[in-house]
Amino acid sequence: MKLSLYILISALFIYSTKSQAGEKKELIFNETIKEAKEFFTPYYLSKGKIFSIESDFDYHENNAKASAFSVDHYYIELYGGLIKQPRGTKDSLRAAICHEIGHHFGGRPFVPRYYEEYFFFRGSSEGQADYWSVHTCLRKWLHGEDHEKILRKNSFSFRDLNFCKSYYKKKNEYLLCTRIITAYKNMLKVDLNMPINLQVLNPIDSYIIPLAASVIHPKKSCRMETVYAGSICNSKTEYGCHFSGNRPEASRPLC
Repeated sequence: MKLSLYILISALFIYSTKSQAGEKKELIFNETIKEAKEFFTPYYLSKGKIFSIESDFDYHENNAKASAFSVDHYYIELYGGLIKQPRGTKDSLRAAICHEIGHHFGGRPFVPRYYEEYFFFRGSSEGQADYWSVHTCLRKWLHGEDHEKILRKNSFSFRDLNFCKSYYKKKNEYLLCTRIITAYKNMLKVDLNMPINLQVLNPIDSYIIPLAASVIHPKKSCRMETVYAGSICNSKTEYGCHFSGNRPEASRPLC
């Protein structure tokens, strides 16, 4: 009898804990969406566009989408799986949002005109959306926050911290760099201590990005190389660094 009661109490405790965790995730999900609307609506308006977010917390797929209702009304879709996945944090959700916005404003290369999902706009390729989201979107969105406090609260890689320190001397800059890399690693569910792969690329004038690379996510290893490159790009232009800049390794990988 006592054993049965103990099992029942344990089961109720586990259920209650899971329920509270789910409610916390839903709160983060909704708060981040509200924050994104407030932060990015003026940016879209400056481009002559209306911005909206369609969301469904109960949909468990770890995915999101960028599209348009018309040539003047852009939107993104966010699903609950983005935050429900074990590594889901507010920062990883922000990274997903910035990636989708990157399809709207990330610049060339674009997906082909005949790609049906992007009928109302020339969406930036997957790799370019990653690069823009790191170099421009997340950097602006997270600016001014207490990066040290947030990094201490969550796990991060000291390898990434030292990498960022080698490019940025100011504390708030290298901590922001570390935070952005960590957000993407959590979003992609890759090892926090994975080796840093960053190459000094040479421009290839005849290089043509294949259709698959335009509309399908590159391998996670190349996506992370893109993240590292974007995180150290010190160009003041919205579209990032180029091969001829002072940090050629910060140019977007060709994937």
